[in-house]
Amino acid sequence: METKIKKITSVLLLAIMIIAMASVPVLATTNEKVILKNSNNEYLIYFKEFCKKDFQFAISKNDKAVETELNFVNSAKDQPASSGEALNVAYIDETSFEGIFGKNPTSLVAYIWVKDADDKTVIKAEKIDLSDALTEKMIAVVNTTTKANESTDRIAIDTTQEQVTNPVVEGITTTVRTGKIVVKEKKDSKYYYSLIKVSDENADATEMYNLAETIGKSKDTYENLSAEKRFYELYEKLTPAESDWTEVENSEILQPETARTGDKYIAYIKEENGQQTTVDAKLLVSKYDYEEKRVKEEDKVINEFDETANEIRKIQQEQKKLYKSNIKLEEDRNQLFDNLEDEPEVIEKKLLKIETTVSENNQKLEEIREKYIKTITEFKQKQQDRNACSKDKRAEEKKHLQLIEKIANDFKEIDKEIDKL
Repeated sequence: METKIKKITSVLLLAIMIIAMASVPVLATTNEKVILKNSNNEYLIYFKEFCKKDFQFAISKNDKAVETELNFVNSAKDQPASSGEALNVAYIDETSFEGIFGKNPTSLVAYIWVKDADDKTVIKAEKIDLSDALTEKMIAVVNTTTKANESTDRIAIDTTQEQVTNPVVEGITTTVRTGKIVVKEKKDSKYYYSLIKVSDENADATEMYNLAETIGKSKDTYENLSAEKRFYELYEKLTPAESDWTEVENSEILQPETARTGDKYIAYIKEENGQQTTVDAKLLVSKYDYEEKRVKEEDKVINEFDETANEIRKIQQEQKKLYKSNIKLEEDRNQLFDNLEDEPEVIEKKLLKIETTVSENNQKLEEIREKYIKTITEFKQKQQDRNACSKDKRAEEKKHLQLIEKIANDFKEIDKEIDKL
C-alpha cells in the first residue's frame, strides 16, 4: 500500500513539474530588431514583435546582471501618438547612455531585457550593438541610391542622355541608341566606376534592387527601417574592391554592349580628390533602341530610291516627247524636199523653221542626257542601299531596272536620229 502511495505521489509531482514548465514564458534566442540612431547618443530600438505593444525594458553592459536588480522603464513612442503611426520602442537618451556606457566608451555592446504587459520576461540579456545602428547618413545614401535612373546628390551625374552609334550590320547602316551616365566632373578629381548586373546568378544584387523598389512604399515604419538597414548592408557588401574599378573616360559611363532594354545594373561610382574619396551608387535600367530605328532607316532608303526612279520616269517622258517631235520634223523636212509647187522663199522659210526647232530639241536632249547621267549615277548608289534592305520590295526594284534599260535604248535611238539630222 505504501509503495502504491509513493508511485501516485511521484506521478503527481511529475505532472506538477510539467505544468509549471509550461507556464514559464519561452525566451526567444533572437528577435528581429532595428536600431536607429537619432543623434550623437540617442538611439531608438525597434522590436518587430513588440513595436505595436506596450512593454518594459532594461539595458545593462553586463549580460550576467541580476534581473531583479535592473531598472525597468516603460517603452516610449517613436513619434507623437496623434500621428496615428507611432510605434513602441526601447530607447537610450543622452543621460541613460552615459549611465550604461560611461563617458568615453570603447565598446557600444550592451544587453537588453524586455517584459511584456503581463510583467513576464520575454527577452533576456539579448545582445545589442549600437555601432550597428542605422544612421541618418546611411538613410540618405539609401534614398539617393534607390531612385533608379535619377541623379545623386553625392557625385553629380546625368542619366538622361543617350549614346548614339551607327553600326553597319550586314551592309545596313543602323542607328542604335543606348543609355549612359554622364559624370559632371570636378576640377582635379578622378572618377572610376563598376557595373554590377542584377541577375539570378547574383542574389545579393537582385535582393538589393528588389529592396529599392519597395523601400518607402510601406506605411509600416519598422518595415521601412528594416529594409533600409538591409539595403545598406548589401550596399556595403557589394562595394567593389580596389582592383574592380575602371577609370571613367570622356566623363561617360556606357552601358555594356550586351545590355538590352530592361536590363538592370547597380552602378558604383568613385570620386578621388587628393586624400578625399567618395563612393556612390545608382540603380540603372538599360535602354537599347535598335530595331525600330532600323525600320525607319529602311523606309528612308526605299523612299529615296523611289524618288530617284520617279525622276527617271520624268526624263523618260521628256525624251520621248522630244524624240517624237524630231521624227515629225524630219518627216516634214523630207516632204518639203519633195515639194516643187511652193515658191522657193516659202520652202526656205519652212526649212529654216524646222531646223531651228530641231536644233532646240537637240539642245534639250543634250541637257536631259546630262541630267540622266547624274540621275542614273545616284540611282546606282540608291540601288546598293536598297539591296541591303528587306527582300519583300525587290519586285518594285526589278520594274525600275527594266525602265532604266528601256531609257538607255531610247537614248541610243535619239543619238542615231541626231546624227541623221
